[in-house]
Amino acid sequence: MVKTNDRHGNAHYKRISVVDDLPIVTAEIGQLNPSMQVTHYKNDSVDDNIIRQNYFRYLESGNPEYLSHFKSSGKVAGYNKEHLSALISKLNKKFMGNRTAQIVGRMEHAKKYISPKPEFRLGEVFYAMGVKLKWQLMGLFKCNTWYCLTVLV
Repeated sequence: MVKTNDRHGNAHYKRISVVDDLPIVTAEIGQLNPSMQVTHYKNDSVDDNIIRQNYFRYLESGNPEYLSHFKSSGKVAGYNKEHLSALISKLNKKFMGNRTAQIVGRMEHAKKYISPKPEFRLGEVFYAMGVKLKWQLMGLFKCNTWYCLTVLV
């Protein structure tokens, strides 16, 4: 109804919002039926179901993003590394798919990814000490700093 022109002669109309006069009623979002919520999942936890689905999708597809989603959803649920490691062992026993060499490898990788334990390889330590002793005897190794000694070991 109201038309104005700018300095270039382009027509501009007044904008009228249709929803300005409508009453807005808010809804209660997130209120679920408690009886339905209790019986929907066996263990009353949606988090466990999401974590389980992420882990099984990782096993089936090999996509590392599912494994990172598994770890992050476990952190959101409040699980520590020991609980996630125990959960991986439990889910590995419950896995009903075809256990090929790839899937077994993914299971082992997931366990190492969640709880990497430092490995103390005694053979490698003795080998490094032997090499260092050999260099000392031959006069090739002349380093008196702590950094040089720790780099070789």
